[in-house]
Amino acid sequence: MNENPDFETRLQGLRPKALPEAWRAEILERARSAASARPRRARLLPPRWLMAGWSLAWAATLVLHLASPDETPAPRAAPSTAALAPALNERTTALQSLLASNLDTFTPVPP
Repeated sequence: MNENPDFETRLQGLRPKALPEAWRAEILERARSAASARPRRARLLPPRWLMAGWSLAWAATLVLHLASPDETPAPRAAPSTAALAPALNERTTALQSLLASNLDTFTPVPP
């Protein structure tokens, strides 16, 4: 707290001095020239921090891809029909025997 309240009241009563008109014109002229001196360029690229993040992500992807083992299985050749013929004949006889045993108990449903 200020111990002298009269000082504050006197200070509030003072009016600020007006700046000379020449100063104001000079200040505004310098501000305009400084603003026009800096050319504005179009920003075509994203910010640097974003580009750095993208490049780190792609680098990590590339490293993980190259470091992972290639586990694609070798293509197997299809079995020949000569090897499958006995298995197919056995399956056919098993199906025929099942159908023959069920024929005795089968009663057709009229349409």
